[in-house]
Amino acid sequence: MKNEYVSIREFARRVDVKSDNSIRKLIENGVLEKSPNGKLHFEDNLKRYNTQRDVSKVRETAPVGETDNLNGSTNSPTNSPNSSTKASSSGSSSKYNEARTDLTEEQAKQAIIKTQEMLGNLVDAKAANLMVFRKMRNMRDQALNWPNRVFSEMAAELKVEPALLLRVLNKYVHSLLTEMAEEKPPKLK
Repeated sequence: MKNEYVSIREFARRVDVKSDNSIRKLIENGVLEKSPNGKLHFEDNLKRYNTQRDVSKVRETAPVGETDNLNGSTNSPTNSPNSSTKASSSGSSSKYNEARTDLTEEQAKQAIIKTQEMLGNLVDAKAANLMVFRKMRNMRDQALNWPNRVFSEMAAELKVEPALLLRVLNKYVHSLLTEMAEEKPPKLK
């Protein structure tokens, strides 16, 4: 096996490359060397191939052609019956798939929110808080002005001094508003 020469197609099959054109490009670029008989010396070219390949695109297996410590077999497509399951369960591709799934889920959530906003089912929290604040301020102003509007009619009806009634009404309205101010409404997020 030391001096084994193989065809380009056989070399591609053994290193688990889908197209022998990739191997031809490596030969053209000087990474791999062809012998005078047009074949590739497997051992020499395997070492060169393993040093040049992009590690980020490699499956989580030992480099092609290296020996498996458990049973002494080499890591090649012919000796690994589960090579397709190894590729689908590799760590880098599963992390990528998880990240891609997370991204898709997040995009779906944002699309739902955008749709709900367009339908008018969602309200901007800042706008809602501002509206509640203005409404409460308006109610407070109306409560503060109420004694001034009704004190003369109430004084005539009750036959009491109007100035005294105004002071009493203002006192109780202010205490009511003070009690209500201690309860803070929840802020919308």
